[in-house]
Amino acid sequence: MCDAPPEESDHLRSELSHVAYPYQVSSSRTKSHFAGTLASRTESGGPMPPQFMDAKQTAEYLNMSVTWVYRDAPRLGLSAYKFGAGRNAKLQFKVSDVDTWARQQRLG
Repeated sequence: MCDAPPEESDHLRSELSHVAYPYQVSSSRTKSHFAGTLASRTESGGPMPPQFMDAKQTAEYLNMSVTWVYRDAPRLGLSAYKFGAGRNAKLQFKVSDVDTWARQQRLG
């Protein structure tokens, strides 16, 4: 599978172990951790940070429910992007749009 010597393949595996699923957000991660991860990947020359989050990731990012994201967020001005058509369509939210919207909700 890999033609690299064993010590090189171990080194590569340890370097890439944190990049296995770069677009997944764990429920235990906080908003600041998520934002810090995005910044560190671009500075280090790693993979490009995700520009879009799905409804579940957006809900975790905002500490809201997925139902709220689908039902209430569009009414409150948080617009989504629709990728696909029909039953397979996916709603995605641009990270920069979510950040801008959240700043606009500040009370003072």
